[in-house]
Amino acid sequence: MRFNCGQFSIELPSGWMDTTEEPWPFTLSKPDGAGALQFSAAIYRSGQFPVPTTDELSGLLFEFAAAHDLGNPSDIFQQSGKITLASSSFRPDADSFIRAWYLSDGYSIAKITYTCHPSDVGSELDEAEFIVRSLQFPEVAPNNSFKPNPLRGSA
Repeated sequence: MRFNCGQFSIELPSGWMDTTEEPWPFTLSKPDGAGALQFSAAIYRSGQFPVPTTDELSGLLFEFAAAHDLGNPSDIFQQSGKITLASSSFRPDADSFIRAWYLSDGYSIAKITYTCHPSDVGSELDEAEFIVRSLQFPEVAPNNSFKPNPLRGSA
C-alpha cells in the first residue's frame, strides 16, 4: 500500500504503522516489531538544485554518525540513479543497532534511520530497507516555470 506522508510517499508493508509521537520525526514501526524507522526530509522549494552525489550523501551520513558517536560504519552502500542513496550500519554499543540512509532525487534530501537491539536485526531490517527504497519525493515545483540551474556544472 502506498502511504503519502505529505513530504514524500512510501510503500508500507503489512503490519507497519505510523507511530509518530510529537515532537519526534515521522516514525514507523510494527506493533509486535523490534525497531523503529524514522524519517527527516528537506524538501526542495526553490533556488539552485543541490544535486548531491553519492559521495556527498556519504559525507552527510558520516557527519551524522560522528555527531552521534555511532562508531565505525559497516555494510556501506551507495547507489546512483533516479534516487541517489548512501547507507551504512552502526553498532555504537552492545545494546544498539542503527541503519542510516541519506537519499536524494537531486532536489530534496531525506535522512532515514532504523534502530533496534542488535539481537533483533533480521527480516524487519529487510522490510525497512524495502520501505526506504520505495521512497518518492513530490514533483519539483509543478506550477513553477522557473527552472534553476544545478550547482554542478554551472559556470
